[in-house]
Amino acid sequence: MLVVGACSNDGGVVKAVECRGATTKCGNVCAALSVDVNNCGACGHGCEAGEVCQAGQCTVSCTGGATDCGSSCVNIDFDGNNCGSCGTKCAAGLVCSLGQCTTVCGGGTTKCDGNCVDIDFDVNHCGLCNNKCYPGQDCVAGDCVVLCGGGTTECDGECVNFMSDRDNCGGCGVVCNSDQVCDKGGCTKACVGNTSDCNGNCVDLDIDPQNCGMCGQSCGAGEVCSQGNCALACGGGTTQCGDLCIDTAVDPQNCGMCGMDCGGNSICEQGSCTVVSTCLGATECSGACVDVNIDSNHCGMCGNQCPNGSYCSAGNCVSATGSCDIFFETFADNLAGWTLGTEWGIGAATPIPGGSCGNGDPGFDHSPDGNNGIAGVDIGGHVSTAQHANFYYLVSPPIDTSMATDVYLEYWRYLNSDYTPYMQNIVEVYDGANWQPLFVTGGSATEDSFWHQQVYDVTAYKNAAMQVRFGFNVNSGGVYGDCGGWNLDDVRLFTSNCP
Repeated sequence: MLVVGACSNDGGVVKAVECRGATTKCGNVCAALSVDVNNCGACGHGCEAGEVCQAGQCTVSCTGGATDCGSSCVNIDFDGNNCGSCGTKCAAGLVCSLGQCTTVCGGGTTKCDGNCVDIDFDVNHCGLCNNKCYPGQDCVAGDCVVLCGGGTTECDGECVNFMSDRDNCGGCGVVCNSDQVCDKGGCTKACVGNTSDCNGNCVDLDIDPQNCGMCGQSCGAGEVCSQGNCALACGGGTTQCGDLCIDTAVDPQNCGMCGMDCGGNSICEQGSCTVVSTCLGATECSGACVDVNIDSNHCGMCGNQCPNGSYCSAGNCVSATGSCDIFFETFADNLAGWTLGTEWGIGAATPIPGGSCGNGDPGFDHSPDGNNGIAGVDIGGHVSTAQHANFYYLVSPPIDTSMATDVYLEYWRYLNSDYTPYMQNIVEVYDGANWQPLFVTGGSATEDSFWHQQVYDVTAYKNAAMQVRFGFNVNSGGVYGDCGGWNLDDVRLFTSNCP
């Protein structure tokens, strides 16, 4: 440390020495806030007994390859005061490079204030000399980023828990409704299992270090929450993962070991990930949730496709010969009055090439009249990767189907989409009171390379103001950026009993 004030030979006081490099003036000393145990992250912020200071935060032990040298976490490969080992100081004019005192920096390091540093990872020289990261940040690839622990993830500069944060439920920016809470990464009406509602977040009071034993009861630095009590070690058969005490036998984010994430379609049983169906009463066919009673591609069973000119009713393929249209839309225009949600449009089919997410968009429509009009998501472009848990819809005008003996929905699709939880697609019909799902994609990608006919028996939902809507959402980061999404044509409601 550099002394800030000193006495001269004649009893006067010399001019204060300015702090240099990655040090900060704290009282009468120049302190390195990133490693100083008495000034950790800020002047006067001292660490507890047994703790060390690393990256401006008090912690129980050094991480990331750093070495504990007198309650400071240092990199002995490049630290001029601890070169190769604690206390080994390089002579004036020399720098520490790869644990050796030398005249030049090696190993891709840069000389900053007399020390050889890796500006890709040094919190005091991040990206360039003396570019200092804030306390709580780490230097990654030359950029200062928030350093999150304890099962949390950085979202807009804050560390959040996707499992319980109602403003980031399951992913950054996924906000639950005002009457919902976030439980295990999903928005729900009430907390379930062994969780409690703490300010709209579902947390496990047995293991949550911010709500240990009761809402708002935070554990100290270096402590974990075990069985509702703050402690330095986990008990009750749990394992410390970050700042949390986890039962790795059942935790889906730490299944069998810390960091083993089962993913959205699996649960953790006895330390192993097990895939579970998410179709909730429907049947999973090729990764999509379908009703085999009315789905013309899976009629009665998965893969049983009804031939063209027929539809599926009660699990059987039925000929549509002699049917009469109640409503027919070719998307030559929008005179019918469809409601276009975000990213939806009606226009000419415009081709884009395929990629990681299937086969792009088609360059032609399905209609036999040659109008080339379709409805779709970002026609001729890719679906945005911006996350939105709520579905964006294309909604038909109200259609009176109340007088028909039976009613069937037919449409032609060209759909290329990522799988859940990254992207999900849905088709629903309005029964006069509620929206009823007909088709929901699941754990497999959808990659159409030609126009596919879809027919559903919707007789059970007929009413004087029936509507049909097609929707999609993007519910997780990492979704492919080259998905063509929905392309629709020739949407038809018809009856087999003509007047």
